[in-house]
Amino acid sequence: MKKFGKALIYFILFILFFVAFAPKKLLYYKIEHLLAPQQIIISDETLKENPIAFLAKNGTLYVKDIEVGIFESLAIYPDIFFNMIDLKNFHSNKKISLIPAIDINRFRIFYTPFYPIKILLRGDSRIGKISGSIDLFAKKGFIDVFTTKPIKMLPLKKIKQGQYRYEFSY
Repeated sequence: MKKFGKALIYFILFILFFVAFAPKKLLYYKIEHLLAPQQIIISDETLKENPIAFLAKNGTLYVKDIEVGIFESLAIYPDIFFNMIDLKNFHSNKKISLIPAIDINRFRIFYTPFYPIKILLRGDSRIGKISGSIDLFAKKGFIDVFTTKPIKMLPLKKIKQGQYRYEFSY
């Protein structure tokens, strides 16, 4: 029983040290590097690292050199068992008429190595709740928006009353 207790304590300490000393800043720069070929750039952000997360605050999102919007906070939580990216207070650029006014209060991206074929998406926006997933093997995904208001500007198809879906592949 003592060996099991020691092993459990060592395991918990390993997890804590992994989370605290993981190279979070390098992970953020790797994400920026992977987004660059799609011409997605995050700039003007203030970077900050703490023991459990990496934070980018007050940044601007550009797609193909067009300012799409600004965000208040982007946090990356790396872990062995569970990884999460948390985006807070994203506001689209109101000056661009081709992009509808999208205000996202919170959007989370979850990944766990225990279910390596899916990335889960959850969020809350001005128009309603957001839910979705990305299938990494099939290279396609969907985002569902649950709202009582009809959505006209976004390229969404109506699934049922109050549920609209955007499907994509990459």
